[in-house]
Formats: sequence, C-alpha cells, structure tokens
Amino acid sequence: MIAVSAAVARNFRGRLSSPLNERISVILNAIDLDKFQPDHFSKRRIRKELRFREPDFVVGTVGQITPRKGQLELLRAFRVALNESPNMVLLIVGAPLFNRDHEYLDTLRSTATKLGIGNKVRLLGARNDVASIMQTLDLLVVNSKAEPFGLVIVEAMACETPVLAAAVDGIPEIIQHNENGWLVSPGDEAALAEGIVKLSRRPEHRARLANRGMQHAEAHFSADRYLVDLHAFYRSRLKKLGSQSAESTTRVTEVAEVA
Repeated sequence: MIAVSAAVARNFRGRLSSPLNERISVILNAIDLDKFQPDHFSKRRIRKELRFREPDFVVGTVGQITPRKGQLELLRAFRVALNESPNMVLLIVGAPLFNRDHEYLDTLRSTATKLGIGNKVRLLGARNDVASIMQTLDLLVVNSKAEPFGLVIVEAMACETPVLAAAVDGIPEIIQHNENGWLVSPGDEAALAEGIVKLSRRPEHRARLANRGMQHAEAHFSADRYLVDLHAFYRSRLKKLGSQSAESTTRVTEVAEVA
C-alpha cells in the first residue's frame, strides 16, 4: 500500500494487524510545477475580473464545500479579523459535491449575511482556473478538520502565495510553522483570526514565508520527484517478490530431494 502522507500511514496502521503494517509505504503527493508557478499577469487579470480595489487584502480558501473543510468556522474568524483589518475580502472557491453539502453552502451564505459581512465574502463556486486564482490571493487559508495531505497548500506554495493552515493530519508534513507557512491549532477560531490579522499587517513576513514555501514546493513536491519515488517503490517490491519466489523454489527443490 502507498500512503500519501505519514498521517495516512499511521491511520492505516492503527486499523491493520501487525504483519500488514510492514506493507505500507509513504510517498508524499506532488503537483505539476509547470501549471502552478508565480504569474503576475494572471494576478492582475483575476483581480480586475473580480473588481478588487488596490488596497484590498484578499484572503481565500479553495476546496470542496463541506463541513470537513471548515469554511463556516473561517467565516466567523474572518468576521473577527475584519474588526482589525477592514480592507480584507474573503474568497470561498469550490462547490458542494456529496450528501447534504448543498445545505451547508446555504448555511455559509446565510451566516455571511447574519454576520453582516455579505459584501466582504465572495462565493465563487467551482473554478477551472485554480492556478490563476492562487495568484490573486494575498493569503490562502486551509481550515480543514481532517486533511490526509493538503494538495491545495502545495499548489499555493508553488505560486508563491503564503499559506495559513490548521495543523491537522498531513498538513504539518508540508508546513513548518513560521518557516514556510503559518500553522494554528485545529478548531481555534481566535488563533485563526489572529493569524489572518497578523499576516495581513506584515507584508515582508508574508513575502518571506511565500518565498520559502515556493522553494520547498519546488524541492519536495514536483511530479519528477514523485515518479522517482514511485519507480523506486515498485522496484523494491519486485525485488522482494523475486527473492521470495527464489526462496520458495529452493524450498520446493529441497523437499523433492529429501523425498
């Protein structure tokens, strides 16, 4: 078995018996670095399309619309952050896909209205230009309650967009706090709001995190690295199977000679 993060591997090992634990390998996910990279032209185009003002600080979250992604809690934290930084705008990108997630989307809309921030929140739905959307964000926020890996984080990093994320599951395997991104405790709306405000007020700090994030994505999450790791995995498995086959043949021969 191949797990996309050590967190996923730990989850499997907790469910499997001991002999099967040895059959789990970790190969971290990867992205297309040709698609996700800094693109200042796209940034200007999208900001113009969405009619942002020059001083607007654009916070965004990208992913399936579902309670697991924590968009409702992000709305509440964003409302608090607006009290400190009123020039912020929140983009929520994604669509509901399963179960009763359409009702959750309705809840997001009604909550934004009840909180009095409807004019500050843009629900964009599903987009086929996520790489371009990443360019226009001043900060990507990932507030998931569970996240096996966090592919959108690596995509943002590769675009040199700073990331603030909840430290759940596989996310700390990508982000080192205050080195290439910013981590907060899962479910802590106050820390989430504080992190958004703090990073909005420190452009040089954001730029440093974004630059280190981009370097980290390029060094560790390229498709080329993934293919090398995948090939190595299959070579090791085939080698082990070959050794087991040779051992079985030897045992059969020994039994035949004894007989």
